[in-house]
Amino acid sequence: VRNRDWKAGMIWVDACDLTQYYWPALRTVYEDDSSVLTSAITVFAICELEKIGERVRTEFSGNTKLTNGQLKDRIEARVNELVQGRFDDRFVIVPEVYFTDADLQRGYSWSLRIKLYAPNMKTVMTMSVQANRLDDLVAA
Repeated sequence: VRNRDWKAGMIWVDACDLTQYYWPALRTVYEDDSSVLTSAITVFAICELEKIGERVRTEFSGNTKLTNGQLKDRIEARVNELVQGRFDDRFVIVPEVYFTDADLQRGYSWSLRIKLYAPNMKTVMTMSVQANRLDDLVAA
């Protein structure tokens, strides 16, 4: 049942012992368990990066004084400034401003990609207990 619930994106409280409980993980409904997108914390960070991208767009829209190179440098620096000290140092965030052929042809647009590198969420442990003779310990 838990495997089916997990696949459906459900989370539950689990018992540590008779009096304490914990959340094993906060997951999203993203189906690929090997993806960093199954972690709700990672998805929350992505949502915040979307907001940061929109903030940067509003700060730099209408600027006529910067060259493309200057615009690129300043936007990337601003994104880095806005993410500094955020997200509990869980992620590596790399902003990348670039100009597509269409951007260059139009002359008034640019593209921003914010790369987020996140660790995979650990959710499963395999455990075993191995019994040995005491004589085997002494011999080692």
